[in-house]
Amino acid sequence: MSRDEGYPYCVSGLLAIPRVLVVHADGEEAQRLADVLSEAGFTPAVACSKAEFDQETNASQVDLVLVDELLPSFGGEHLVEYARRSAPTVQVPLLVLSEGETLSRIRYHNSLEPFAAVPKRAGTRALVDAIRRSISFSLLPAHPVEQSNESLRSRIIHTLSHEFRTPLLAINTGVELLIDNWQALGEQKVKLLLQTIKHGGARLQKLVNDFMTLQQIEVGLAQQAFNNSARDVSISDLLYSFMEIKGCDYQRDGAKIVVDDRSDGTQVRIVESQVIDCLDRLVSNAVKFSPSARGAEIVAECDGGNIWLNVKDRGIGLDLDSLQEAIGIFGQIGRERLEQQGSGLGLPIANHFASINGGRLGFQHRDGGGSIVSLVLPVASLH
Repeated sequence: MSRDEGYPYCVSGLLAIPRVLVVHADGEEAQRLADVLSEAGFTPAVACSKAEFDQETNASQVDLVLVDELLPSFGGEHLVEYARRSAPTVQVPLLVLSEGETLSRIRYHNSLEPFAAVPKRAGTRALVDAIRRSISFSLLPAHPVEQSNESLRSRIIHTLSHEFRTPLLAINTGVELLIDNWQALGEQKVKLLLQTIKHGGARLQKLVNDFMTLQQIEVGLAQQAFNNSARDVSISDLLYSFMEIKGCDYQRDGAKIVVDDRSDGTQVRIVESQVIDCLDRLVSNAVKFSPSARGAEIVAECDGGNIWLNVKDRGIGLDLDSLQEAIGIFGQIGRERLEQQGSGLGLPIANHFASINGGRLGFQHRDGGGSIVSLVLPVASLH
């Protein structure tokens, strides 16, 4: 017997009778509906007020809430919104008894989701069928797209809550100390606070820039830039430009970047700024996850029709089984161990830029410890 054909349903291998909570201001009508549900094989419960609703939902698990749209003392719309904020019913399907003429889905002005509605004039069979469908759908596994969206939403919330909050806290705290105690702090402490504020501002700026870059990629502007502006660039010139633009930043932070160019004048057809950005993100990760070594090597070498820009480090190494997660938007690995790792946008953006320029990223363990992350690009003559 399927869940649509019969009243019981199976949870974790056990046969269960769905418990339906009827919320109606009219006690007699609520009891009539409860009797109908009992005859249909459900376990009914009745609530005629918000207090009774809280009592019933806290006392025992509810599988569906059937609520009158016109609750005079509280309002069906308000109860629906309250149920979505209440822990016992936040995931429970809601079915609204509406004044409409047909089965429908209604959306209240403050709700994020539409709710199934069944007319009060509908017959017993239509009501019971609507309840069965609502409960059955709630038991089905989430669609992969829904699961993906939920995962992305969680990552966005984490990024906003942590990556914005931490530098803002440093900035606000530093500014408050300077305003309240600047005369008593002394020159060294004032300088330290200003450096902390500057670091927090730079971190926020980088996060905003990453969001903007990701948006440009998603709307096709980065691909358009490649189509219109790509040109042949020698690997030697590319590496020279990279060190001219980025090298001083790493040196100032105490990181040593060593370049070993074995490209023999090989050229690639690229948008130089995109590839420098991509390479910078790979080097930045190598430095960040090599706290003891504080540095990285960039080795450029040819292999057939490709040029490999290998970024080598002696850091904590890679979990190759989790790479798909790492290159996903806001993807992060082992956040509980590596709190410093950032927003989770670096590798996804690097991966996009590699792809736009006809290349790809490669990952491997390094003999003796550490990682090798490679930007692989086709040589210009074979592009």
